[in-house]
Amino acid sequence: MFHHRLGCSSISFRHQDLATALKTMGGLGFEEIDLGALPGVCDHVPYVLDAEAVETVAAVVNNAGPAGPLGQWRRRGPERSARRRCA
Repeated sequence: MFHHRLGCSSISFRHQDLATALKTMGGLGFEEIDLGALPGVCDHVPYVLDAEAVETVAAVVNNAGPAGPLGQWRRRGPERSARRRCA
């Protein structure tokens, strides 16, 4: 298991779609993630982040389930509401 402050960028798994990358990172034990958005390199987060794009990405992240790194993130106590506002 990694130190709880060690994170991983989804750019490391740019060859996978976002849902698969989240599951991969969770399976490796990461609890902190960065969603990658590099035009022409990684499209896990669209370059144009309009309301529809935010909803689409949020749905994928929220559906990552307990196997994804955000399963742990969502289950944390008092920090939960503050973090969800930032998501």
